[in-house]
Amino acid sequence: MAQAARETRGMAKVVRQQERDARAAQLAVARAQKAQDCATIIAQKARDKATITNLINQAYDPSSIATNNLSEILLRLQAAKEIAEYEKDALRAALHVHQKPRNRHEPPLDLQQRKAFHSGAVWWSPCKLREARFRQLVKEKEKEKELLDKIELKEAKENNRIYQLKIKEAARAAREEAKKVRDEAKAVKAAELDAKRRDRDAAKAIQQPQSGKRKASKPAAKQQPKKRRVGGAGGGTLAEVAAPAPPPTTTRRGRAVNTPAKYR
Repeated sequence: MAQAARETRGMAKVVRQQERDARAAQLAVARAQKAQDCATIIAQKARDKATITNLINQAYDPSSIATNNLSEILLRLQAAKEIAEYEKDALRAALHVHQKPRNRHEPPLDLQQRKAFHSGAVWWSPCKLREARFRQLVKEKEKEKELLDKIELKEAKENNRIYQLKIKEAARAAREEAKKVRDEAKAVKAAELDAKRRDRDAAKAIQQPQSGKRKASKPAAKQQPKKRRVGGAGGGTLAEVAAPAPPPTTTRRGRAVNTPAKYR
């Protein structure tokens, strides 16, 4: 027991020494960083001072008292600005160091107990903990696989939608091309019919002057009056019976034509 106690005290001493060394190393790193920041600030301040002085000397007379006073005021304002920025950065770093880390709520392990226990605490063996962690790992893998399957299904749906849109666009372009061909065929056919109609009208217009004047309509021939026998069956004389008057002569349009006297 004494040997174990000595070993424990020795190990604790070694741990404390390591912690002190680690803190000393951290302090050295912090001091070096602070010195570097100070050197950077001083160099920046020197550059800003030179820049401000050059600008003032270009705008005003360097030998005047007002120019010197303006230069001092601007330098004091520049120094106050840099101090405020340094304090702000330091406060942010302090808040970040003292801020408590957020506790991550890990899901409870799926510890399957075979019997019902009514006590306040239950002790689990390392084997049971390993099995529970393995089951939790399997569940996480299954969730990741389901998520990947959902993403792949979504991508497949999006690709299918794009493919359907392309098919519809191609069909619409084919319909428009077919309609264009039909319209061109109709236009060609209409032009051919128009040309045939013009040729037919031109042929008719050429034939009309060549036909000459129309022949005058002839009057209807006079019918001889029929002779009728008068007397008995044995004999008798033939009596002339007046034939009915011929119908009046008309033109094709239904107008009456006055027949000259020599043709009556």
